[in-house]
Amino acid sequence: MAGIDITQYATCEPVSLGAAKSQLQLDSGFTLDDEYIRGLIRSARENAELHTARAFVTQGFREYFDGFPEDRLPIPYNVIYDLPTRHDFEPMQHNRFELSRSPLQFVVDVQYLDYEGNVQTLDPSLYYVAPRKEPARICHAPHSWWPRPMRRVDSVWVDYIAGYGAPVTLSIAANSNVTSGAVFTQFNVGQRLMIPGAGPAIQDDGVAPLQTTILSVDDSGNATLSASVVTPVVSVSAWLGRPVAAIARQAMLMLITHWYENRLPIASAGLKELPYAVKDLLDANRVYYQA
Repeated sequence: MAGIDITQYATCEPVSLGAAKSQLQLDSGFTLDDEYIRGLIRSARENAELHTARAFVTQGFREYFDGFPEDRLPIPYNVIYDLPTRHDFEPMQHNRFELSRSPLQFVVDVQYLDYEGNVQTLDPSLYYVAPRKEPARICHAPHSWWPRPMRRVDSVWVDYIAGYGAPVTLSIAANSNVTSGAVFTQFNVGQRLMIPGAGPAIQDDGVAPLQTTILSVDDSGNATLSASVVTPVVSVSAWLGRPVAAIARQAMLMLITHWYENRLPIASAGLKELPYAVKDLLDANRVYYQA
């Protein structure tokens, strides 16, 4: 089993304080429990992430492995199936890393300890990433082999960014597709961007958001978008990444409600879990591993 550390903590939550208070049927002017509710929101998100193996907002992770996948020795069939006359070998386990948090945004680097105990960074040309798989996979490139690391636990580790998304503050002029204010990186190319109030005006409904993607990023960190804005925006909070599934947000809201109304680990009356509740909603978003 791999070990995992958080290297970049969440800077936002998929459930807002206002949405949680609405779920709890609390008046927006009631602020006495705000800090407590914020803690419940964070706890509900972390619980949902552990259950589904997902990161619901952008976070950084460092995941450790006890060597590269090819270091796992093949096992004779006769050992597995008690067939003493069979001398074939069980194929090696999947020759890839499976990352424990989805969806993957990008891999920062793959590092390992060589036989002398020095930290080495693996050349990106020696591996490729399958980010659209869930879980995301890192495989060695064709006609290449994994290096031989030091034989010890946690001798290989992967730094990566995963999560549905996070807010960024940016400005953009009308009829333009070049942002300013927010600093993007080359890793953001291809990601979705939802800019509130930058779309066309809708009668009686205000201004629609602009749904677009990042085509390129210049040396100053400004992004060129796939669509031009209709309505200019200044210092607006845009969402970079995929929207969190409504079914996952509903599960978090139900869990927040349960914890808010039951503040002790005991109950005075007989309770039972409702069908199609938290676990069922989260199971629909769960990532299952093959390795």
